Amino acid sequence: MRTRPDHIPSTSLPIRVWGDYARWGVPGAERMTYDIPTVSGMIGTIRSIYWKPEIRYIIDRIEILSTPQTMLVTTNEVSTKISLWGKELASQDAGKIHTQRSSLILCQPDYIVWIRPYLVNFDPATYRGDLAKHVKMLEQRVAKGQCFKTPYLGCREFSAKFALAEDDLKPIQDTRFIGTMPFLRLYGPDQAPMTMIQNVIMENGVVDYPQESYDNIFSQLT
Repeated sequence: MRTRPDHIPSTSLPIRVWGDYARWGVPGAERMTYDIPTVSGMIGTIRSIYWKPEIRYIIDRIEILSTPQTMLVTTNEVSTKISLWGKELASQDAGKIHTQRSSLILCQPDYIVWIRPYLVNFDPATYRGDLAKHVKMLEQRVAKGQCFKTPYLGCREFSAKFALAEDDLKPIQDTRFIGTMPFLRLYGPDQAPMTMIQNVIMENGVVDYPQESYDNIFSQLT
């Protein structure tokens, strides 16, 4: 397994996630993509591998293994659902319900995600198990290629492959200011959704998310 950096907690696992395409949606421009994964999007990918109601995830680091390359694709879509009884009418007016839409997507994305599970909302009196058990189960599922449901890279059309990361994988040597990105989408005490944002800098192909970033956000929910 990949050598752990000193500042990464011991319960954090390095998981390699890659695929043919990805689209990490930009708020307000849904069919555009960021150059790197959003935290919420990548957490969703890992939850597809191992999901339990008492488990949440924190991403400590994302390493970018391939230079971000984008491609513009155009797809044929329908602007409305076709009912069973309206099938004949729809066939006559196909030109009115069909539309072409363009999307900017990433090609050959490849990442290493250092991700760490933690426990929430469980009753200690009835709960049987501990965090170490969940960390071990996540590691075993990744090693065996097992998943709760098919993981994807930001968009359901773009399925993801995954494996435990090894030391021979090196991030790209690229340093840049990525910009303002969504960080986490959470629900406050009144169950109102809140999207947290932050400025993201990639240094030598690596983006770190220190524990302080999460502490500042979680403190707003109490």
